Amino acid sequence: MEGIPENSAPADLATDRTLVAAFRRGDADAFQVLFRRHVPAVHAMIQSQLTDENAVDEVLQQVFAFAWERLDENRMPGGSALPWMLSIGQEQITSANSVHAAAHASTRPAALAVPAGGPLTSIDPVAKQALTTTLEAAVARLDAVDQEIVCQCLVHGLTYKEAVRKVRPNGGMIREWLLRRRGGATF
Repeated sequence: MEGIPENSAPADLATDRTLVAAFRRGDADAFQVLFRRHVPAVHAMIQSQLTDENAVDEVLQQVFAFAWERLDENRMPGGSALPWMLSIGQEQITSANSVHAAAHASTRPAALAVPAGGPLTSIDPVAKQALTTTLEAAVARLDAVDQEIVCQCLVHGLTYKEAVRKVRPNGGMIREWLLRRRGGATF
């Protein structure tokens, strides 16, 4: 996957919240910026769990199609769209594994069936480390709220909605959120 070019357009420097709001007002280019910004991390997370390239591509497409339909700046308590996209990806991976396991359960003896929660195939440890590094770098760039949401979704298996409820912003988080919503104005 390629990163954002050095001579980025001003839209490439906009926040996710600004891009999502612009996209919802009809600016399709804003969604392209979101896609370029987050596809490496989403792809890495998916590919680290599904090595069947057809399944990886299908899940990746589903994540961004779902984002096209449902992503809203109000669903981003920490300001980034990435945690929401990763949680959708995780749900789609679980679904892909369940479909794969069900399809193969009738053709394999029960002892050889792929568990519903497991990966479709094994992955090379070196490749998995590279994917993990890509995902960790993307998460490290997130603010504390978004990092905790990602942790709750990917590590603890919560849905995005459950993770947001569990994170329950404290006073400092609420002030940070209000500052962003007001365009950086101070109290």
